Amino acid sequence: MNNSPNEGWVDNITADEVRGVWDGELRPVAATLVSPDVSPSTRQFLTEVGLPTWGYSELITFLPDERLLRPVIVVGVEYHALAEESGGPVAVKSHTDEVWALDTAGSGRPLFVNTHPGFLVLFLGILLPLIDQLRNREPAEVNARIDELAARFAAHDAPALADPDSWWPNVLVSAREGFL
Repeated sequence: MNNSPNEGWVDNITADEVRGVWDGELRPVAATLVSPDVSPSTRQFLTEVGLPTWGYSELITFLPDERLLRPVIVVGVEYHALAEESGGPVAVKSHTDEVWALDTAGSGRPLFVNTHPGFLVLFLGILLPLIDQLRNREPAEVNARIDELAARFAAHDAPALADPDSWWPNVLVSAREGFL
């Protein structure tokens, strides 16, 4: 993978930046486990950078196995799961780079997560250690750090935070309130 920010799988992050926040905890996904229905840049990210080797049980668990191959159909749209959360799979929409949180029980609409799986992995790699650092801190400090984080995320992937009802704004509210 080319580490240039202007070449490869996504414009404004590099493979090294994503790998750096995970401190050796990313593993490339075998090409045989990546659906042919994902975009070329998603395929490149998954096979060259990979997914975390562990999940965060209260928020998300990654699926670097054969579940990546099985399509998930929600409201007639095909997705491929990257991870699971309490509401259902977090998945990339077929033939795009868009990541969505899916409600497979049918009680809610899909929530937009990120414009590319690389941003999901990068953002979680930044957020998860911060959550541990903020435990038992004063609310003002927690709010300031979450505000800084939201600004950093928006600089990378503005659509991920543009809709207050999408996935990341809800996750950041939960982080602020100490629910993660």
